[in-house]
Amino acid sequence: MNLMLFSQIRKQSEFSKYLEGKNTGHKRINKYAKHCQYNEAPINVSTMCTLYVNTVFKQSNFFRVQHALDKSEVYTQYTSMLVAYWKVLLKNLAFSLFVPSCLYLMRSGVCVDGVHVIKQCVQLERILPEASTLDLYGIQKAQFTHTKNLILKEIRQNDSQELCKRIHSMYLEISRYGDTTL
Repeated sequence: MNLMLFSQIRKQSEFSKYLEGKNTGHKRINKYAKHCQYNEAPINVSTMCTLYVNTVFKQSNFFRVQHALDKSEVYTQYTSMLVAYWKVLLKNLAFSLFVPSCLYLMRSGVCVDGVHVIKQCVQLERILPEASTLDLYGIQKAQFTHTKNLILKEIRQNDSQELCKRIHSMYLEISRYGDTTL
């Protein structure tokens, strides 16, 4: 989790995304200026600024929310949930393989028959890297997808309400006793 959220690799990836947006913004304002010159229209600086800002900040960038995050709070918030999901759903799978797939499922949550088996964590939508960049963090996409499918299969094959009860009781046990031993 640290590698995906707070590592130097993540910072470099986000900075590259920012530079890409910046270059695209320059191209858009140059295109606008050429369009105005070709049509002999006045160049509106306000329009150029708007084009540039909207283009640069079109994609969300982790740098804008990173300063507001406390590492220990993030770890505390998600570790117990991840361990509970792992112990109930796929304990036989290596925890290091389970974590990335489960985190991405937690972004939108998993609801079966109106029961939220995996709770949605809106904050993860803002702080997780794009799934297409997971190879930068040493996560193989095929393995990631396979693990995600195994989690979903396990959820589908069991009674959703029973799974929820087991996950909740495991979460309470982990929270109460601090048992995050793997």
